[in-house]
Amino acid sequence: MLKKLGILIAFAGMVCLAQAQQSLGDMVSGAGVDWLAGDWQAVNDSGDTVLLEFKPDLDKHIAFVHYKDQRTESRGIIVVDPGTGLPKYYTGDNKGGTGTGAWSVDGKKVILKYKHTGADGTSTHMRICFAKLDGESMEVKILDLSERDELGDDARWTGKFKRKK
Repeated sequence: MLKKLGILIAFAGMVCLAQAQQSLGDMVSGAGVDWLAGDWQAVNDSGDTVLLEFKPDLDKHIAFVHYKDQRTESRGIIVVDPGTGLPKYYTGDNKGGTGTGAWSVDGKKVILKYKHTGADGTSTHMRICFAKLDGESMEVKILDLSERDELGDDARWTGKFKRKK
């Protein structure tokens, strides 16, 4: 009886270890959202170019994110939190701000719940939705998010990004 229990515990431990070692790339592929990787470009309401890059690295265990518009540039990293097994996001920008977020998938949309703290200490919460339109374009929608996870009524910004060639 104790031998069977020991084998069962060892097997359960191996299963947990295998799940904990799932890479970000495996998660992205499994969810069918690997289309997000690459270089993207849009034009904002002022006519300025907005660049967005998602670059998997380290055997797809992490992804680097680079955002740039006329006023702001930020760099971030997406990693799988070993404690929760969920993708997390950490970022810093050219104005001294920092941000943290959590990624999820809702159908075919990729969702980022994001909190940005400016150099002055003020925080902004938002939900950023990435939706594939076709093989070469996606829609990005930014919505205000309260500290209690309540969505604002209207999108703060909506843009159509094209895959940069």
